[in-house]
Amino acid sequence: MRKIIEFSARYAWLVIAIVAVITYIAFTQISALVIDVSPEGLMVRDHPDRHYYEKILEDFGTDNVTIVVIKDANLQDRERLLKIRQTVDALNELEFVQRTESLYSVQYLRVVDDYVVRDPYLDVIPDEPGEIRALFDAASRNPFVIRNLLSEDRRSMSINVYLDDRERYPNFDREVAAAIEQAIRPLVEHVDEVFQIGLPYVRSTLAKTIVDDQKKLLPVSFAVLLITLVILVRSINSGIIPFFTSLTSIIWVLGFMGYIGIPVTLITSIVPILMIIIGSTEDVHLISEYLQARDTGENKHAAIRIMGGKKGFAILVTFITSYLGFISISANRIEMLQEFGIVASSGLFLNFIVTILLVPAWLSLFGSRKDRPSEIRTKDIFRPIINVFYHLVHRRKVETLLLTIAVMLVAGFGASKIQLNNNVMGYFHEDSPIKVRANTVTRSLAGMETFMIVMDSGIEDTFLKSRYLYEVAYLQSYIESTGLFDKTVSFADYMALLNSAVNDDSEIVLPEDDMIINEIQIFLNYRDVRQYISEDFSTAVIMVRHSLESSYELKRALQKLEKFVQENIDSGIDVRFTGESILTNRAADEMAVGQAKSLLIMLFIIFVVISLIFFNTKAGFLAIIPNLLPIIVLFGVMGYFNIPLDTGTAMIAAIAIGIVVDDTLHFMVRYNRNLKDTYDEESAIGSTMREEATPIISTSIALALGFSVLSQSSFVPVVYF
Repeated sequence: MRKIIEFSARYAWLVIAIVAVITYIAFTQISALVIDVSPEGLMVRDHPDRHYYEKILEDFGTDNVTIVVIKDANLQDRERLLKIRQTVDALNELEFVQRTESLYSVQYLRVVDDYVVRDPYLDVIPDEPGEIRALFDAASRNPFVIRNLLSEDRRSMSINVYLDDRERYPNFDREVAAAIEQAIRPLVEHVDEVFQIGLPYVRSTLAKTIVDDQKKLLPVSFAVLLITLVILVRSINSGIIPFFTSLTSIIWVLGFMGYIGIPVTLITSIVPILMIIIGSTEDVHLISEYLQARDTGENKHAAIRIMGGKKGFAILVTFITSYLGFISISANRIEMLQEFGIVASSGLFLNFIVTILLVPAWLSLFGSRKDRPSEIRTKDIFRPIINVFYHLVHRRKVETLLLTIAVMLVAGFGASKIQLNNNVMGYFHEDSPIKVRANTVTRSLAGMETFMIVMDSGIEDTFLKSRYLYEVAYLQSYIESTGLFDKTVSFADYMALLNSAVNDDSEIVLPEDDMIINEIQIFLNYRDVRQYISEDFSTAVIMVRHSLESSYELKRALQKLEKFVQENIDSGIDVRFTGESILTNRAADEMAVGQAKSLLIMLFIIFVVISLIFFNTKAGFLAIIPNLLPIIVLFGVMGYFNIPLDTGTAMIAAIAIGIVVDDTLHFMVRYNRNLKDTYDEESAIGSTMREEATPIISTSIALALGFSVLSQSSFVPVVYF
């Protein structure tokens, strides 16, 4: 490392030119970046449950539905209904729309003059208000309509727009959301409220918000970090150099992502800010060492050589440990976190390269001769802090140890309270447009979240038998009785509806025996029920809508449901739960496992590195304690303040320990060198504390302030982060 640093200083302009060329090439690749905020990123890659879900979608149809919600106090007004029909027609004309589902398309099954009639409820809109109310009364008795397409108070209705997304392209979501918005715009002046919500709208809004967040947070992060460093280190270069190394690193890592095709996600979008905050720490350590050498009267070239000799090994070791800490995040099986681990570790590697090239080159060309001595800086700002800690180390060893143990115990208890959460709606603040719209749908109709219960007998025509239809209905009845879920629909509901229509009965009930089922089966059109039953009638699907956004709450509800199935449903039927909310919920457990893996890997690395430096395993074990303490406290804070372990906070521990180990290693390497010079432990500790005070305390304060900028993010997981 020393030779590389000296080379960069000796051929400064050449190094800067090479870095500039690479930066330009990387900049040209940024245009290839794409933003991907699909919910698949929250799932476990290549998991059997995910393959099963994809097969179910293939067999029973897409679940990519955009809901257009219409609210009006007088929704049954004929003129309004005619305007809404125009909107339905406009939506059906869009090329990416497979079909729409609304009161204008759902069949009104009834008997007229001994014939079963199937025309939609609002196929023809009557002139008389009483006849319109009668149609709404009939629709309210249809389980496929009530709280799905029509609210119970009849002031809200929805148009479910089923999309063909088999050929998605980069701008698909934005174009779909814009086209739907244009189709519903004419209706705005005729009803109280109309809006869309669905994956295209959510993803396009997320993508725009990510870009807006970067525009807002990046400049603030730069400003906070650089101003803090200049004030604390009392050196202009301590602000200028991190600015250029961070900016260069950001361009390199974004170019790298664009070149190899890694998308920008909610989580990878914070990597540029991490490059600013974390990437500057090594700059400060190098600059502080350079300034200390200048204080002794060395010229800038000699100071750079001393800097390389004293800090070269330390920054190499801290880079390796921090790099491994970041890449350990990719041990998580959740796709989004795997990508973050790859991008963040690659960004750290690129930042390390930029640092060892640009810092010595810049100091060689523009190293200041007018900086105040570092000893004065240290005395002015950090001397009281150093004295307090030095006093604790030498005179209050037992008390310090007991206090540390007490803090760890209290924090450990808090950590036991942490709950898991892995839900896309958890990204948003309560007042965000997406959350407001989702809550409106939940209050008016039913929850936005869905999952499917697949009941597979493996035997043809099973669900044309009354016994098994009643099994489906029994399970639905239990689900709705729990109060945990909002709405269920199934093939059993359709058969009950068909039975009441054929028998001209106002009460919707299932056929009592197989003979009646055989009689009404001739009126069954498979296309109408494809979502809920397989073509050979061996597999039935119950669609469940709910508003449980917390993975913890959903997991408890599913466990209760699974227990009921095991104890009450025919054992000859294989019952499985699937859907996006199911997969993301199960991925929450993977986050916890991945978190544990990352921590164990990082602690093992610290142990090995420190043991090798001191040729003493005892030193390795002792080094784990100061690195483990902040992590336990971190989890304790999360537990006490009800901050969930989600896709944002799942990587905090590995990142935090990567930051902590940076200071630990710099301190230990310096202490090791001082101990060899003095052969006196107390003297070596005192010297090390004085020499490392400026870079360690400065970077710690700068990091804390830099990370606090993320609290202004539009995304809740990033705020928690």
